Amino acid sequence: MTEDLIKGSTEDAIRNLEIASFDELNNDTRDFETMKGFQFSYRFVEFVIEQYGIDTLNEVIRNPHDFNRHFQCSELELHQRMVDYLKR
Repeated sequence: MTEDLIKGSTEDAIRNLEIASFDELNNDTRDFETMKGFQFSYRFVEFVIEQYGIDTLNEVIRNPHDFNRHFQCSELELHQRMVDYLKR
């Protein structure tokens, strides 16, 4: 998928605030495709790199459940930060 396709295919979901939670993105069923899991996973990586840097992304990959340590906020707060980032 190209970056333009990813951004274009998520526009409606972002506008309607239908952005999957991190728990929902941790889904290995066909629902992952339906909720645009590939695209929102890409957008999450984009958000982390732009807002926190590549080193933080590497830390998250190694320990994906320690939101507070990586981002100094809860998982819910981080999701809201991502939503705010995507709405720009």
